[in-house]
Amino acid sequence: MVNVPRSAIANYERGAYRPSLDVLVRLADCLGVSLDYLVGREDAIVAAEATARYNVGPDPEHVAEVLAEMETLLKRLENLRSKLLRMLR
Repeated sequence: MVNVPRSAIANYERGAYRPSLDVLVRLADCLGVSLDYLVGREDAIVAAEATARYNVGPDPEHVAEVLAEMETLLKRLENLRSKLLRMLR
């Protein structure tokens, strides 16, 4: 599917090497996610839930509230991700 040797994947997991853009694109396509999601810049679940929860209209005050809550959620997710990574080490 992605045509990456197991040794390369092990190096990516250890942080010894970073995958090329070509490999990242193939992985994202294979998994059905965006590149931003794959590299941790976007949380599709949080974004979808926030979109469903709020009907963001043109009201700047409402948009600011939604953005503030999304930032809080993203910080919480990053903290959880960091804890998980420490546990896996």
